[in-house]
Amino acid sequence: MRSTLSRADLLALPGVSRRPNGLWQIRRQIAGARRQETTMDPESVKTIWDRMYADDWRPNQLDRRTTVSQWRRTFTRESALAPNTIRNLDSMARAHLDGTALGAMPLVRVHHRDVQRFLDGLTNRITGEPLAPGSVGAVRNLLGAMFASAVRAGYIPANPADRRVTIPANRPAERPTLDRIETDLVLDHVITSGNRYAGLYFLLLGRGLRLAEGIGLRREDVDLDGRVVHIQGQLDYYARGGAAWTDRTKTPKSRRDVPIGARAALALDAWFTAQGAESASIRRRRREWHNAQDLAFTGYRGYPVNVNVLRADLAAVLEESGAADHRRERLGDPDAALPGIHDLRHSFATLYASEHRGSADVKILSTLLGHSNVGITLDRYFHPDTSSADVAARLAAAVGD
Repeated sequence: MRSTLSRADLLALPGVSRRPNGLWQIRRQIAGARRQETTMDPESVKTIWDRMYADDWRPNQLDRRTTVSQWRRTFTRESALAPNTIRNLDSMARAHLDGTALGAMPLVRVHHRDVQRFLDGLTNRITGEPLAPGSVGAVRNLLGAMFASAVRAGYIPANPADRRVTIPANRPAERPTLDRIETDLVLDHVITSGNRYAGLYFLLLGRGLRLAEGIGLRREDVDLDGRVVHIQGQLDYYARGGAAWTDRTKTPKSRRDVPIGARAALALDAWFTAQGAESASIRRRRREWHNAQDLAFTGYRGYPVNVNVLRADLAAVLEESGAADHRRERLGDPDAALPGIHDLRHSFATLYASEHRGSADVKILSTLLGHSNVGITLDRYFHPDTSSADVAARLAAAVGD
């Protein structure tokens, strides 16, 4: 059907323009994907525009500047995935993809070597440690699904995250941990020195909380009278800075109640008193106290705990308490690596597993750690003697020889 619209009406349509040589251009762009058509006939402009701006229209040309991160947002927004799945993918991309070299690379230029290099260098943005193979696999699956959708749309010729990309196998099998004496040295020191993070150390080292769970605790989650903390969420850190509390946890079983001891309760109570005094002092000076999320542990002026500051504080605590020297002497290695923040969780679990070997204890430890299943706890922390003599003795006892 021929258009009877005037020239002014045509130029008022979104995406319509006219060159000095009389050529009409009709463009449409969706999240970096673009389509363009031209015509010399003004009467066919409206027909082309109607077809291009139809609800079922999909662009057939990709802006070569569209980055991997931009395409990821288009993929999650237009995919027919469950809302929870989309939220999880967005959280994973913010933590590991956005703000990286691969995320800023144009989609049409990505090669499988770029993806492999990206996966090889993946680390935890909080602890700085290499990601576990399962987490790397989840990131690879996200990239594979994103690139596969671009292949189906005809924007790229092949999937750069296909089977040629492998999950790095050179992940550390063992982590530096503290033994019972070193654990007591650390906890005694943070109490006697009045360390502002004493309560947090009792939760990380004394109960095995994940770092995001510990610094993400809210005041309402801490029951000092009942001596229990309720893990209802965690603090999410983003690649480009900033943090926000979320009610999502790593696994459904990570939402749990963790009992605490008398010393931990005293340390938490002392910190809450100090936190209240610090907040009042800030407000008396007419400055803002930045703790709208009512976090139990805060840093400067109520901001969420700075992980780099906490990491430096832990290194100082290990040295000042004598735990570092004791560990070096125990291992016979003056250059032995010191535990990091996440290693406090492993220290607690290793200690518990070494002192409790019953089947019920495995379930208790799995519940305390918030593991998704008991098998993870068994494989990681319980290591029975599998020597030939021990196995023979157990078999003999089992069959009554």
